[in-house]
Amino acid sequence: MLTCNGIAVTDEINLYNEKFSLQAMYHAYEKQWDTIFPSFANHNHKISIGYSKLTGIYIDSKMAYTTNSITIGENEEEEKRIRNVNYHLLYKTNVLDNIEQYKTLEHKLGDYIVGDKTYYWTNCVFIHNKDIVKRVFPELIKKMEKGLINLELLSPVLPGIYKMGEYLIFAHLYFRRSYSYLNTLNTPFLSHIESLDPTDKSVKIAIDLDCIGLAGTEHAEHEYSYWWGPKFNDDLKSIPLGVTRHENEHYNKLFSEFLRTEFGWYIQDDKHTFESEEITDIPNIKIDGNNMYACRFVHSMVDDVTGVPTHLDGAVRTYSDDRMIERLDISIKDSDRDTLYTKIWRIDGAIPISIWKELITHYYRDNMMIGEYFGGKDEKLEYQLQKRNDKELSETDLKDFLPCDILRGEGIKIYFSYDQQTILEDKYDIYVRTDSFIKLEKQINKFIESQTISLCKLIERKGSKVRIPFCKNIGFFDMVYNYPTFECRTTSDANVIISAIKEMCEIWHRNGDDRVVSFTIKTPLNERSGVFRFLGHVDDFCKYYENKFDYIPDDANVYNWLAKSYKFLCDTFSTFEKDTHPFDIINSCGNLSIKRNFVPAKKIKSWNEDGSTTLLLTKEEVEVIKKKRITAVVAFINEETHCSKCGKIYQNCKCISLIDKNVFEEIKSCKLIGATWTNRSAFL
Repeated sequence: MLTCNGIAVTDEINLYNEKFSLQAMYHAYEKQWDTIFPSFANHNHKISIGYSKLTGIYIDSKMAYTTNSITIGENEEEEKRIRNVNYHLLYKTNVLDNIEQYKTLEHKLGDYIVGDKTYYWTNCVFIHNKDIVKRVFPELIKKMEKGLINLELLSPVLPGIYKMGEYLIFAHLYFRRSYSYLNTLNTPFLSHIESLDPTDKSVKIAIDLDCIGLAGTEHAEHEYSYWWGPKFNDDLKSIPLGVTRHENEHYNKLFSEFLRTEFGWYIQDDKHTFESEEITDIPNIKIDGNNMYACRFVHSMVDDVTGVPTHLDGAVRTYSDDRMIERLDISIKDSDRDTLYTKIWRIDGAIPISIWKELITHYYRDNMMIGEYFGGKDEKLEYQLQKRNDKELSETDLKDFLPCDILRGEGIKIYFSYDQQTILEDKYDIYVRTDSFIKLEKQINKFIESQTISLCKLIERKGSKVRIPFCKNIGFFDMVYNYPTFECRTTSDANVIISAIKEMCEIWHRNGDDRVVSFTIKTPLNERSGVFRFLGHVDDFCKYYENKFDYIPDDANVYNWLAKSYKFLCDTFSTFEKDTHPFDIINSCGNLSIKRNFVPAKKIKSWNEDGSTTLLLTKEEVEVIKKKRITAVVAFINEETHCSKCGKIYQNCKCISLIDKNVFEEIKSCKLIGATWTNRSAFL
């Protein structure tokens, strides 16, 4: 299995002009932190790709984030296992957890149910039973014309879902993604077509004759896949006659099954006529047990005098294997019209060109080739992409040296999550857990950074007994301290750690150190554990602690603590121009740390007697190093260190470097393991 981390949502105004509050983000996470969610490609529930979890709430001086992870299979066996888990979860959540409502609906329908039935849930409780709408609402069927019904006769409660007494009926199956009941209806398109003014035009759609739902169970489902309408020349008659074909550059049979889309302008019956059809070579629907190829199709006519469309309809053309092979070799202009053709919507009357554009674009949901053909541009999306590109370009020259650089005044980063509670032995109050690993002599070794020892000694001086694991002790001659995770027996012990960190930060601040610190505290919160992660410049930590944030909250006050911390960070540091992406500092284990890059062995010409190195660098690399004040500092394993004051092994004595006067850690024996890049050398 492969697990990837990402961002589920932020409190930034999104491209739909919506904004999630920190409160909404936190309470959603608190409720579902240990819940597994099925994950599907592009909201298509026919394509299972993995399962996901919400992993935490991250805040800094610019934004709040909910993070998540997704686990995907790396071979057929794992993919099959994930599919089984996902569809079991869907069935349990959607059907079994609502089984009483299905029984209620089934009881109401009674003898109207004939033959096989299937329970489904997408937006509401509904049952699939062949032709059941014909039996329950025969009067409605009489009002249909060529399979379509006037929208004025329907009462939408949600786009494509219509209330009929105590029941719900639905827009045609072909309005669903991949033509599957597992997927939502095409909400953007249906909401547009339902909002059209019927006074000067006729608007009709096809309804699903095989499904009936239970009124009162409906609810909207939000799919945050950004979709937009194209901007192009409104003079439709000026578009040259002929066929244009757009190949799908993103075609991969997973996220986009459309091989190409064809667009044609013709003169038919003395009318300027437009047609378009998307083509797939992947069977995407079964009809009478046979695999078929369903392709969305649009037809429109434009008034020659006004240049305004007077007719627009949408359909699905369905091909057998043989017919699809033929269709792939010809254009839309030459294709036969005797395929299985199902018209599912139609508009007659003058249609403003802006509405015409939107309807066609939204009907072809998930097909970006429509926007390409019409010269579509989205100012919101282009702005976001330009911002991202500018940031990436400005950081490109640094990535090989410094994966991330945290500056004074940027503000601290806080990352909170819940975890299962672990039982600690009574012998210790705090257990040090490290997630730092290094490969030495073909072996993977756990390690703690050398300054951890001084912090643990200060914690013990303050009254909490600490267990330090047996592992490598590695020193880096830079001004970055990545402390490990401190797992605490009680919140009181957690606050002892905060007190010790605060004391050290105040000393570093007084010394004028350009130092960055990260650490993690895990502590019981009722029947679960809270994991509090911090990272930032020591000066910013001092400001944070001065404003009475020098404590870890109990379970009942986590949200208030987060909200107050977030407000303080935004009020104090938000004007600082630089910002840091969360996953520049969230490591593979989910903790915050400043990542270091080791100098490649091929770049090291020699080690000198004084511990310095001679490097082999290109002219371009030298320019970056000079410009960004980067240097290489040695990394080493501490094999034996003594206290400068009492002479004992430093880890075992009571003296504490930095805290006590005239005390430092004297390195008696060490082993060089390489050099790392830094712009915070301990010698400059």
